[in-house]
Amino acid sequence: MAKSEPECRRRVGQVEAVSVWKNLEFARQISQHPCGAGADDAEPICFDIVATRVKTRCGQYGVSPIRDKDFGVCEVANVWSHSDLCASVRSLAGNLRQNIVVESYGIDQAVRTAKQILAASSKITVLTGAGISTDSGIPDFRGPNGLWTKNPDAERAATLQFYLQDPQLRQRSWQNRAKWINNNPQPNVGHRALLSIEKREALVAIVTQNVDELHQQAGHDPSKVLEVHGTLHRTCCWGCRDRRSMTEALDRVLAGDPDPKCELCGGILKSDTILFGQSLDQDVMDRAMQASTDCDVFLAVGTSLSVFPACNTLPRAKSSGAKVIIVNGQPTEMDNYAEVIVNAPISEVLPEICGVVES
Repeated sequence: MAKSEPECRRRVGQVEAVSVWKNLEFARQISQHPCGAGADDAEPICFDIVATRVKTRCGQYGVSPIRDKDFGVCEVANVWSHSDLCASVRSLAGNLRQNIVVESYGIDQAVRTAKQILAASSKITVLTGAGISTDSGIPDFRGPNGLWTKNPDAERAATLQFYLQDPQLRQRSWQNRAKWINNNPQPNVGHRALLSIEKREALVAIVTQNVDELHQQAGHDPSKVLEVHGTLHRTCCWGCRDRRSMTEALDRVLAGDPDPKCELCGGILKSDTILFGQSLDQDVMDRAMQASTDCDVFLAVGTSLSVFPACNTLPRAKSSGAKVIIVNGQPTEMDNYAEVIVNAPISEVLPEICGVVES
């Protein structure tokens, strides 16, 4: 009988909960296909994962009280992925005939744990993505209400080939830039919370995928903000690489020029951001990787951790011995690296995690 997604997988606070079955053949199948098929008479075993500790408990076979000496404590490093989880299931299910329940903790405990880790650290590197700026009125890209989710044309505008070849696409892009600047987005409580890390001299760097300069506006030392995807507040000529303030080009757009050209060479102007198909600034990326190597805590905020090479900073930090905390509205593609995962609205939890009380 095939098990549906909700039966096989659900979210419990910041941790995964996956139902598997004592039938060892099904355990083998589920390690490859987490929502695969199992025998009708297979008996459920529920695993809730808590950081790296797995406590076994007897459920219904009359063993009471439950004692660790009876069923042991299984220490498992990074048991967030399905393959690691099911390896543990196969090992434990082969030796126990009881229901196994592994204790979980929710958002509040995750926030407290993240806060303790940050407070104890003096070398913190932060990676931020679009999710931290949504409460400033800037939509993210891939979320349910994301810019690319709702408007595929916006993703085309973020692709270098299309932008250079399509004058009408450029004209729409200039109108969107004018609206964005006119909206004048401001830093929110999430940005201000991160500033507290710098104020206590614990910030190595903020590596940001954002192009909005809200970290600088919040008060961060610009030298500590590494903009791996550039900035929307400057223009760059694709021909001669002349860079100027975005307001100069927007003044021309507002005066009636739908697609302003470079005033030096007549080349195509674009925002000084990194588009798909465009190489990153290697110096900025090198500094970002070094900041990831130098930290003892790596905090990822508001990013799906799916855009390379920027998100390579997280595994670099992990391999260098840093503890990893992920704060995001949804699960990410690198949850398996994290000691703590907080899936909650960023502006609600980040001030608490950073030890900040907003007045």
